[in-house]
Amino acid sequence: MIMKDAVGSLIGSLPVALIMGWLGNMIFKRVEKIFESSTDHEIRLQVMKEQIRVLEEKIKELNAKVNDR
Repeated sequence: MIMKDAVGSLIGSLPVALIMGWLGNMIFKRVEKIFESSTDHEIRLQVMKEQIRVLEEKIKELNAKVNDR
């Protein structure tokens, strides 16, 4: 009788466990996408900052050449 109740409760809790696992997986995937997009955004921001730094150096070089004339 105890074994029958244990198996019954295990079978009864299986759909709940599957649904919770599926929901957890969906939430994990969404959080992962948000993290990836924010990481991509941070990488793009760093690249843009580097490009701005290089352009500022070139502007300084050109200004120095103009002032030397």
